[in-house]
Amino acid sequence: MVKIYWFVGILFCINTGCKTQRVPTETYLSIVDSLHAAQIIIVEDKDIYFEKLQTLELSIQMKNELGFSNRNQAVDSLKRYLQTQVNDFSKEDKIFIDSVFTTAKTMIKALYPSIMPDTIQLIMIKPGFFGEGVYFTRGKTIFFPKGVFEAKNFQKELTTMVHEIWHVISRLNPDLRNKTYPLIGFERHGKKLTMPVNLEKRLIINPDASFNDFAIDLNGTLAIPLLTSKFSKYTKDNPNFFDYIDFNLYQINKDNSVGTKGILDERTDVFFQKIKDNTSYIIHPEEIIAENFQLLVFANYEGKYDKFSTEGKELIMRLKEVLKE
Repeated sequence: MVKIYWFVGILFCINTGCKTQRVPTETYLSIVDSLHAAQIIIVEDKDIYFEKLQTLELSIQMKNELGFSNRNQAVDSLKRYLQTQVNDFSKEDKIFIDSVFTTAKTMIKALYPSIMPDTIQLIMIKPGFFGEGVYFTRGKTIFFPKGVFEAKNFQKELTTMVHEIWHVISRLNPDLRNKTYPLIGFERHGKKLTMPVNLEKRLIINPDASFNDFAIDLNGTLAIPLLTSKFSKYTKDNPNFFDYIDFNLYQINKDNSVGTKGILDERTDVFFQKIKDNTSYIIHPEEIIAENFQLLVFANYEGKYDKFSTEGKELIMRLKEVLKE
């Protein structure tokens, strides 16, 4: 088969600066077997996820009540554990997820023909560390939970696939974050933040958005979103990962220190005025934009925008125009 590529320049930044990535308009799906997946799942990417993990979260992920003597030991233990948490795809699994991906790709390309990367990898994961129904990305890889392939709910997985594809696009092209996050009130703060020790120890890192480079102005109060643990240690009384997670906004003080207490309760109204009402998945600007991207892709493909509020539709249309640039 003859493959014809149209190449487009997409700007992306790496540690040493920026350069143009030449991306073909076709995107290929790589469904990864467990042997290869065991190597991929422990590879650090440009978001340096493993480097940011706190010892408490490592204990929570591994369900370890005793804790660890040091952080390096904990990270090494987690990586070894993660290598046991990948799974092979059956023939039926491959057919199902390929059809989901192909439909998602068709819908996205109907809106933005050149926004997709050249390759996306898919890995099946067991529910051991994050639990059932948790998807995440790293690099160009999307990790799908094993339960997906038992339920095989096409529409649900199609919606999720579009959302997760956004994370891959965003990671490869971080300049898009500078253009899309301001639509919901988040701007790069450019500050070197200092975190209170007790708060830093309780941090939970979102593998799809491990960075805190963007802040939102809430009527003169600059704040960043953080996930933290509700508890100071892992116990079997609370066995599930999501038993621990708490979301809040934390103030950036004038000395660039981060406040010790969440301020969302007193700023809820102004927060939602900025992020609008299209989604309740509000834990990070990356997740808010991923949800709005998914909503936009479906609305465009189906030609239906009537389910949005006036402000919600305005956000969707502004996102559509920004991405076309």
